[in-house]
Amino acid sequence: MPALQHTNTNPTNDEAPSSEAVPPVAATRPAPTAMDRLQSIYRSPGPYTTVYLATRPLLPHAERDLDVRWREMRAELETQCAPLDALEAIDARLALPDPADTAAVCVIAAADGSTVVEYGMEPPRVDVGSVDTLPHVGPMLEWQQRRVPHLVVTADQFGADIVTFGADHFADLDAVEGDVGTIATIVSTAATAIGARLVVVGGDPASAQTLADELNAVTAPWCNVVACLDENVDQFADSTVRHVSDAAARTTVGYLRELRFLATHDAGIDGTDDTIAALVSGVPGVLLVHDDPMDQRRIWIGTAPFQLSQEKNTECRRQARLVDAAIWSAVLQGMDVHIIPTTGHTGPDDDTAIIDRRAPKTG
Repeated sequence: MPALQHTNTNPTNDEAPSSEAVPPVAATRPAPTAMDRLQSIYRSPGPYTTVYLATRPLLPHAERDLDVRWREMRAELETQCAPLDALEAIDARLALPDPADTAAVCVIAAADGSTVVEYGMEPPRVDVGSVDTLPHVGPMLEWQQRRVPHLVVTADQFGADIVTFGADHFADLDAVEGDVGTIATIVSTAATAIGARLVVVGGDPASAQTLADELNAVTAPWCNVVACLDENVDQFADSTVRHVSDAAARTTVGYLRELRFLATHDAGIDGTDDTIAALVSGVPGVLLVHDDPMDQRRIWIGTAPFQLSQEKNTECRRQARLVDAAIWSAVLQGMDVHIIPTTGHTGPDDDTAIIDRRAPKTG
């Protein structure tokens, strides 16, 4: 999580304010997700230029180093016939400052210069640039998955500092005063507003435990409340990172369990052929796919998200990388997409599947 100083900025009062007098936590604005931005960029013309760059390499003169690496990549993309408008749009995006505590940037540019940008907490193993029919979005979606909306609360007998981490790299710090009930109400309201899946409580051990118990009673059942007791600042930060990672992993495990359950009832959709057929048929659900950079299989696509084919035909005249095409189709159909690790024989065939969310047949 980004390192923020928990500093109480409220003036000292002789009496704790009532719940009506305490201002709500500020971070309650909805954040556009990577899926929202992809909906927009897919409607811009291709080809698409996609770059993934480390922004904080363990090298001196990081900014100069980034500039050198981008110029080298830009020259290579020019040889791949990247549109000039796309390259100039990426130039402009990379000139902007990065959010704090990020280590990588992805910029996708359409042929007309429309762009989307996403930031990662860890650098890519290597810088990657490509020009293709569709953008390469798997790593970007995986970054989004790991960014779990959560709150970090440092409590004492007088109140609490509340740091809200949204799904789109915004963080807000609020210092509030009041009793346990007041603080719990404020935290649960903020958690609901951002769709938080985790609240981590630390600070004074007795206050933290009491607040955690209260939050367990008032937060949504899908929001996990964790009390980190008797930890110093560094330990508290490390624990928060671990709990956020666990929350992200639990989502993946949950999807795979649901897929296995459906398979035992002959309702599973897995493997490349069945997945493509389901996308063509418009089956509502969740696309699960592993994005292996070595997987360069390609299929034919048309202009509509239902137009996918293993063979070229009158509707499908453009070739695209299989994984990118499946994600494109799912996103434009309004489906959720979840990037999964390779699961071998225990997971879906070809590491590709759809969790079928159609209503069960009756009668």
